[in-house]
Amino acid sequence: YIKIRLIKQEITLLEQKSLPTFTRYNQSQIERRVNWSRNMKQNYKMDILIWYYALLQSLHLLTLTRAGILKLLGQDFPFPILPPPGGWEPQTMPFLFGMAGMDVLAIILALVFAYQSLLMGKMNRRIGILSLTIAFTGALIFAAGTFPTGAWVAHPFAYWIMVILFIPAGWLLIGLLKGDSLSAHTSQNE
Repeated sequence: YIKIRLIKQEITLLEQKSLPTFTRYNQSQIERRVNWSRNMKQNYKMDILIWYYALLQSLHLLTLTRAGILKLLGQDFPFPILPPPGGWEPQTMPFLFGMAGMDVLAIILALVFAYQSLLMGKMNRRIGILSLTIAFTGALIFAAGTFPTGAWVAHPFAYWIMVILFIPAGWLLIGLLKGDSLSAHTSQNE
């Protein structure tokens, strides 16, 4: 951020001075710096989306872990999988466990993607797209499997808040599919 600010100040100073002050830079170098500055703004937005997705999936993992522990202790499923008014049918349980397994796979890929992109400076779009595709597919299958049971009608706030929290991940997926760069350290391995 500081580097971006210094470059912007430098460009502004150069633009304010007369043409002979461009002796240190030729026009193409200045254009490259301006383009780099614009790209940093876009990268900043994508980095925020990656951090958000990593945080969202980390909280999702904690929620799944808590639900699994409570289930192993013989208790009912806690939030966010609130049951329909009549409770979950026994044949629904394998469906929910399968969804949890796919969620864990998406979460692991999301954390690897975020770690590589943000902390290691090596971006692998394929991992991000794969993680988000698994997550979105899982969310659609989850909705298709739980909506007809009446759980969404019985607990609209709990279910719709999950949908709202996941919207920024959709923006990240769109950015990845469009090929937007993800950080200032974008690798050539896209």
